[in-house]
Amino acid sequence: MPADRIHISDFRELVFEEIPFYFEETTRGGEIAFEYNLGSGYSVFILTSIDKDDKVVRKEGDAIRVLVTDDSDELVDMKPHTKRTDGFGERVIEKVSDYILCPVCDESVKVAEGEYGPYYFCTDQECDYTNSV
Repeated sequence: MPADRIHISDFRELVFEEIPFYFEETTRGGEIAFEYNLGSGYSVFILTSIDKDDKVVRKEGDAIRVLVTDDSDELVDMKPHTKRTDGFGERVIEKVSDYILCPVCDESVKVAEGEYGPYYFCTDQECDYTNSV
């Protein structure tokens, strides 16, 4: 199947076999999306551009977006769009991993509210990684 006509089941297989975290399937703006809760009201979304009804790509040229929102659904950060071309699964995984894996030890990261605002922290108690959101 051409990358621009991919079905949602193919998307799941390409992306989620490599990501060891639970993403809840949901919809946003008529497309299928996947959400991972980072804690403290922050979530990572993968917006697939796959139609929620037809379960295939909405239109040729649509791109996949990976972003973080806060509890009021405001955009906090967004990676550059991923074009649905050969190898797009690996590129999506890399962008998602930037938000959910610690760059020091590869354990999961979460978000907490601190004195100076929200920040990412590593869930491994032996690792001292933190970074502002």
